[in-house]
Amino acid sequence: MKKALIALGASTLVGFFGIILHGQPDSPPVLNGKVMKVAGSFPQRTKEELMIKSEVIIKGTVKDVGTSKWSNPDFKKGENIRNILQTDVFIHVEEVFKGTPYDTQQIAVRIDKGETPTTKVTSDGYPDFSKGEEVILFLSKDNSDVANHDESYYVLTGMIQGKYEADGEGKYKSALRGLTDVIERPNFREEIEKVLEKERLNTKSVSTGEIREINKKVFGE
Repeated sequence: MKKALIALGASTLVGFFGIILHGQPDSPPVLNGKVMKVAGSFPQRTKEELMIKSEVIIKGTVKDVGTSKWSNPDFKKGENIRNILQTDVFIHVEEVFKGTPYDTQQIAVRIDKGETPTTKVTSDGYPDFSKGEEVILFLSKDNSDVANHDESYYVLTGMIQGKYEADGEGKYKSALRGLTDVIERPNFREEIEKVLEKERLNTKSVSTGEIREINKKVFGE
């Protein structure tokens, strides 16, 4: 079955400006700097798919938004590793719905967008965060080419789709506008357990002997 793709934008825009650019709250102005808008597409994920694919699912509050940094400054990690602007968002963990986070008090979530005094990178594929914001996050370990295995952090499963925001009425809505999926916190843990149990029942385990027999039929003795 074909997966729906969500488009981030029509093009990548690069420009030079001498005015204050409006970004996240409390972000410094970029004067006479470069602004880049990242475009592209990514597969749409259902809430159930996010539950299955995420290693950790938590509810928390945004404590701080860190300083943006380049992933491979001066290409010190090699020419084959991308150099993109990233920002760590620090989340106070209040409730864990799935998995065991590397820290039960506070975790970092890394997003591929940010701002320095001279450059601002925006992307519709990653959400904005603000201090004090209540969120439910679907999280995974970073397995991309820019992953830093010496640091403790997570990335959003499904990019912007991995963030759900409190609506002030006891529900959480997807940060990706247009999606109708809603999380009702009192029932969320039970909902996850049902989805994971259904996935376990649908996933048939194959023994080593069965794998050998399949390989014989495909590749011969």
